[in-house]
Amino acid sequence: MKYIILIIFFILSVFCIAEPVVLTVQEATQRAVLYSYDIQAGYRDAAITMKALGLDIRQFFPEINFSFNNNEKIETADIDAKVMTLHINLSQPLWDGGRTMLAMLRKQREIEQLLDELAEKTLHVKENVIKLYYDILITKKVLLVKQEAVAVGEEQLKLLEAELKAGVAKEIDYKKAQLQVSSLKIDAEKTELELRVKYSKLARLINVHNDFVIQDIITNAVKGLSVKENYLLAQALVRSPKLRYLAKQQDLLMREIMLSRFSFLPSVALVASFETSTDTLPFSEYSWSIGLSFSFSGSIFKGNTSVFYGRNSSNTAEIISQRSDALPLSNMEEFLQHELYEQKLARIVFDIEQEKRSLKEKFEDLLFLYTAAKQELAIAEKDYDLALKNLELTQEMKRIGTVTRLDVMTATLDVSQKHIAVIQQRGQLITAERSLESAAYLDPWTLRNLFKEEE
Repeated sequence: MKYIILIIFFILSVFCIAEPVVLTVQEATQRAVLYSYDIQAGYRDAAITMKALGLDIRQFFPEINFSFNNNEKIETADIDAKVMTLHINLSQPLWDGGRTMLAMLRKQREIEQLLDELAEKTLHVKENVIKLYYDILITKKVLLVKQEAVAVGEEQLKLLEAELKAGVAKEIDYKKAQLQVSSLKIDAEKTELELRVKYSKLARLINVHNDFVIQDIITNAVKGLSVKENYLLAQALVRSPKLRYLAKQQDLLMREIMLSRFSFLPSVALVASFETSTDTLPFSEYSWSIGLSFSFSGSIFKGNTSVFYGRNSSNTAEIISQRSDALPLSNMEEFLQHELYEQKLARIVFDIEQEKRSLKEKFEDLLFLYTAAKQELAIAEKDYDLALKNLELTQEMKRIGTVTRLDVMTATLDVSQKHIAVIQQRGQLITAERSLESAAYLDPWTLRNLFKEEE
């Protein structure tokens, strides 16, 4: 029975070992945004602010005021007087000249600005993850070549040691070979440490605490693409968060301009009041009134006027009154508001055209750099091919005895260095490619799925 339990425990332990998480570059960027506190907190704040927009409608809720006074007067002649008063005032706004809607549009423009800032932060976080992701893939390939170089160096060192014992090689060559192998090991260890640091940094960005593996999408056969500038520019114009933000601001500002034209109309409120006073309960005498209140703000003055009609409880008197007052505007910006709106609208139109020009110029520069990266990769590959041919020639010369084992080892290490240069240049090509995708606001590796590699 004990052995059966041990076997079951062993089987469970084998199957319960957590497999490393395999992450694509798209999944890594999604996780980075999801676990970014600043971005998520910003979107929560924006959502709360959006909900608060509806609260501005409270301006149209009725306002009711109550007041009650109880005054008691004690006379020395033992004749006391007791007066109680009750006053109720109701105000119901009917029209505010579009000022509430105008305030809501202003707040909405502020929210759009906040969302634009969050979009920029999101793009920044994504690009950092993508750059680190690609950098890890390139560093892994470089490390593999360096480790292979160490293995080849140790193998050559053993052959050189055998030749030294046989009296064929020189001791000075053996010592030089030892130094070269030691240097290769140190360089490989340094690259391995660098790789671990990059993995750790990526793990923190995407909030992964267990082992994970990133998908190797950069093959050794990666070539340059025949990219079309018109396609990239068209995608950028459609997908650009900046252009969408400016277009939204333009739309909201035009609506504000339209509403601002109504803001000079008077606002209207229905006002009703009820007042009673007596020296004994219940209340026997009262009066009421109902009317309209008009408030306006235009020219260089602001003011209000009210018209009321009412009666008392005994119907012996009618209350008809009109009150008006006017004051100079304390904030002249209100007087110049329409002109300020027009200036803001013209600035947005200018910014839209400037952004479009900037995108076109940006793609011209990026395509030039991408073309240069393709040419540099082609040069690095030619240099690598020459190193391979030089190694073959050196090995042949070693067989006929015209060069030493150290020369073969040096040629072998030169091949490794040229191979590393090709890998790094391939990384530069992918980086330049990603810059084009980023400028067009495309997902990583999109261009590889759209365009063909050059022959």
